[in-house]
Amino acid sequence: MMNKHSPKFTLLLLLAFIAACQAPFKTDDDKSDDPITTQDSLGPSGITRAIQQDKQGNIWIASWEGIFKYDGNYFTHITSEVSLSRFFSVLADSKGTFWFGSIGSGAYYYDGNSFRNYISNDGLANDSVHFIYEAKSGHVWFATQGGVSFYDGTSFHSFTTQDGLADNDVIAVAEDNNGIIWIGTNAGISLYDGITFTDFTTEQGLSFQNVRSIITDMNGDVWIGGQRGLWRYDGITLSNISTQFVGYIYEDNQGNIWASSVGALGWEVIRYDKNPLFQASLTATKIWASGDMVFGISKDSTGMLWFGTLHGVCQYDGMTVNCLNRD
Repeated sequence: MMNKHSPKFTLLLLLAFIAACQAPFKTDDDKSDDPITTQDSLGPSGITRAIQQDKQGNIWIASWEGIFKYDGNYFTHITSEVSLSRFFSVLADSKGTFWFGSIGSGAYYYDGNSFRNYISNDGLANDSVHFIYEAKSGHVWFATQGGVSFYDGTSFHSFTTQDGLADNDVIAVAEDNNGIIWIGTNAGISLYDGITFTDFTTEQGLSFQNVRSIITDMNGDVWIGGQRGLWRYDGITLSNISTQFVGYIYEDNQGNIWASSVGALGWEVIRYDKNPLFQASLTATKIWASGDMVFGISKDSTGMLWFGTLHGVCQYDGMTVNCLNRD
């Protein structure tokens, strides 16, 4: 049975409806006005392994909780409905698409709308991917726990110790200015010229054990970090910069070299300024020291330095370090 309302009650309902229609409607574009207060909006709170900025200025973060994107105001958990795997690596490639490396679930390709998962059955050397790197050719290289692979856009090509690789536990990949691919493993460094593998050792013939990071700087010098410390190779001379364990190396757009290292007080973030890089003795500036491990290091287009830790990400603005998701 339908109830009949009085004219006064009907008028009140009409006024309430009009007020509701005039109330502000919050869209995704309004996220920049919202304070970041929840744990999810602060990004990962656990182990954070890699950080990279894309061409649009977004920060992409690989963590044990998944892949996060930071747009300058808000964090979005990209893989929350795709995979529960731990992620170690992220690559924003030259085509504007993305690759994510997981531990146990292979590599994920993301075009901004959909995902495609590649595993060992597709030709990937191993389903645990430590690092992803794009060569000048456009080939995407994958450092895995069971060898190294590159993807040419159609298929994977994989290599192991049977092909001449120093060790199957691969951690780092980089390309020098001569097109040589440097492959850092747990037992040494292999150089790949497109045909064969050769070992790269110290002048004493010692292998570079537990290599964690390799980069080529804007001058063409190759930097190596790992169990034997920090090294620089200019194509002729191999120089030992530090004997402390080095986990990650990064060059900013000013040419400064940043490294995470183990010192007397625990893990440190160290900067080597560009100006004295060619001097015999380099002065290291310690930016941050903590018992917390330091992983991927990257600078964004605003000059903010980002680095990962056991408890999420930290930022360095040139004056102070601010670690998110910390009490």
